[in-house]
Amino acid sequence: GSKNRFFDNRLQLNAEFFYYDYEGYQVVVIATDPTGFFPGQFFPSQNAQKAEFKGGEIEVNWLVSDNGQLDLALTLLDAKHTEFVTSAFNWSGNDVQRAPPYTVMGGYRHKWSFPNGSSLTGRISSMYVDGNYTRDANGPGDWQEAYTNTSANLTYQRGPWSLSGWVRNIEDDAVISLSRSADRGGYSVFTLPPRTYGFTLKYEM
Repeated sequence: GSKNRFFDNRLQLNAEFFYYDYEGYQVVVIATDPTGFFPGQFFPSQNAQKAEFKGGEIEVNWLVSDNGQLDLALTLLDAKHTEFVTSAFNWSGNDVQRAPPYTVMGGYRHKWSFPNGSSLTGRISSMYVDGNYTRDANGPGDWQEAYTNTSANLTYQRGPWSLSGWVRNIEDDAVISLSRSADRGGYSVFTLPPRTYGFTLKYEM
């Protein structure tokens, strides 16, 4: 990896490249009690034997003005199970779940200062996540298409008090984070939170 600062520390550029070769890689799966005694679903860990992760990340933080900062990041990832064999299946060569080939993130923050000592800070950020499998089985119902997720907030602060208004997942897309084949056919899925918004009042001691 490499960390760099330019133009009187106004521009920060970091880069990292990695390669991981796992032995005894652990994954979290969704399971139900086969006896039916315990209802609901459980999340046990399971030994996936061997996995290989390789990729890199580039991150840029740029002070475009005394009050504004632009943040950009690009992550590339190739994550596969090189060996994942049980008595029930062979998932060797499959993509690791929730490992998008690339993710792009961007954000901008701006701060306005007022004569009375108070300030108003706004930030908007968004990420683009490439399509990825939501289960190690890599079945047809395990695929999540590429999506964007955008958030914004605005904070007024005076002394120890601050009031923030925020909204997350502006797109309000139903994004699958984890899936499994259902006992009666089809798939059951877990999704990321929908669009949420609200206010936060804070007092710092």
